[in-house]
Amino acid sequence: MSQVIVKSVKVRDVDGTVRHRVKLKMLKSETKPTDVADGSVILEKDTGKRFEFDRGTLTWYEQPAGGGGDEFDDWSTTGR
Repeated sequence: MSQVIVKSVKVRDVDGTVRHRVKLKMLKSETKPTDVADGSVILEKDTGKRFEFDRGTLTWYEQPAGGGGDEFDDWSTTGR
C-alpha cells in the first residue's frame, strides 16, 4: 500500500459523529476510503487526478484541474 496521509483534521459531522477530514496521496488502483469527513481530498499519484469526497452520497468526485496554484497543498482545515 502506498497511501500517504498528508494531513488529517478531526471535524464533527452534522449528526455529531467525529470524522477525519483527510488529504491523501494514493495510487489509482487503491481503494478510496468512505469513512472520512465531507470535503476530504485525494490526489492520485500516478494519474495526477484530484478527487473530493461528498459525505452525503459517499462518492469521490473528480475535480477539474485548477489554474493558478496547487489547491491540494493549500487545502485549509476550515473547509474545502
